[in-house]
Amino acid sequence: MTEEDLIKKWLADELSAEELEKFNALDDSAAYKRIVETAHRFRVPSEENPPNYQQIKGHISKRKPKKAFWAVNVASVVVLALAVYMIWFYPSNTVIETNYAETDKFLLPDESEVVLNADSRITYDKENWATERLLTLEGEALFSVTTGNTFSVETPSGTVTVVGTKFNVANRRGLFEVTCYEGKVKVDFKDFSKILNPGERVLFVHSEIRLENVEETLPDWQEGFSKFEQIPFGMVCEELERQFNKELQLDNVDSERIFSGAFSNNDINKALTAITEPMNLGFTIRSNRVVIHAKSN
Repeated sequence: MTEEDLIKKWLADELSAEELEKFNALDDSAAYKRIVETAHRFRVPSEENPPNYQQIKGHISKRKPKKAFWAVNVASVVVLALAVYMIWFYPSNTVIETNYAETDKFLLPDESEVVLNADSRITYDKENWATERLLTLEGEALFSVTTGNTFSVETPSGTVTVVGTKFNVANRRGLFEVTCYEGKVKVDFKDFSKILNPGERVLFVHSEIRLENVEETLPDWQEGFSKFEQIPFGMVCEELERQFNKELQLDNVDSERIFSGAFSNNDINKALTAITEPMNLGFTIRSNRVVIHAKSN
């Protein structure tokens, strides 16, 4: 079965258990799910049922979008079709995103404050915000929420629910982390559910769950550095890529080796030294690419 046929059957909810496992193994399956999950939270203005795969493709041939609203790096035409589907049927959707080496601070319609870390995206329905304070997050953000009805942050990994509080959510590949600074935060992740009090953090790394106490009142990235405690080295390198907009290549380096430490988000040479020296590694900067390798004797 081709990848396109597999995705078509998934859209029609016709996958067998074996086929669903193959679909979940696709590189872009998470992107497809996020698009469709976002679509389900809004109403379709003129159709009782949303269009199927062929109808979406038909809309593409009839109407060329004026500009792209999706920056998902995908190879399949299905993702393009679903993106156009979102633009066509859900115009009230508001998307705010940051690039590598970039952060952004903004206010939601209720005056709640959000600070987005690098390479992150928030999506919410501005028109219905007064009745449903719900948004989706890809990446990492710090929230200072005004008092009111329930405020929910949905991520591909789990959901965070609050009323009025300050908290940080990080959702990266293989990692989901929630830290509560003020008020209370409810975290739902698969079969795990917990209410966090100020100074508490829950961290999911691969299949491991950690509960930690924290003393800081702001996330590390708001203070200008990135800190890690018992995190695979590959994840540390990915965060450095986001902060400096540099491509990192590991040359015969174990990406699963555990790292504890921190690096500055303002000086790439100091940052690279901070993550390579404790691991007895070296690095070479080549234009916009950095190679991390074993130290030369």
